[in-house]
Amino acid sequence: MDDFDINDGVLLKYSGHDRDVVVPEGTIAIGEGAFKDNDSIASLVLPDSLKEIGSNAFANCVNLAEVEFPSKLETIGARAFFRCESLAKIRLGKSIKTIGFAAFGFTKIKDIFYNGTIEEFGAIKATLPPEFGSSASFPFSDSSSGSMDIFGNHSPKLRCKDVKDDLYRVLAKLQGLAGEGE
Repeated sequence: MDDFDINDGVLLKYSGHDRDVVVPEGTIAIGEGAFKDNDSIASLVLPDSLKEIGSNAFANCVNLAEVEFPSKLETIGARAFFRCESLAKIRLGKSIKTIGFAAFGFTKIKDIFYNGTIEEFGAIKATLPPEFGSSASFPFSDSSSGSMDIFGNHSPKLRCKDVKDDLYRVLAKLQGLAGEGE
């Protein structure tokens, strides 16, 4: 527990070098840059009490391959898992309401498991960097550019409950850009 600097339920800094990290129960937020540049971490278990992951919280954790997201998590900040080059799949709960710009940029995510419907996934808000202004209406797209760099230069597969589809096609359907037959 000495490796965790926690104040009022906010994990401010992790100073350990464990391969497998279990964040203590009772933690409600992971602060900005709390694990940044920690190349020891390979797996991470987040507590059920966690509601928010701050910007750059796990930036440059290049060996982080597994993250167990809690069911009550609501917010993932900008660049939260920026350059987590070993991260290949994620499982998000229905409680997610906001995902920040480039939250999973420069990862190897190929699969997104989401415990909800495509429509619920489409209702997730994406926060844009300050230079863009406010939030986008769809989680991984911006009407002016066509897409936001949430996952880097590829389109991972999305699995909503039993639905398997390419993320781009799912978003196109949600936005009415593709017909039902596509």
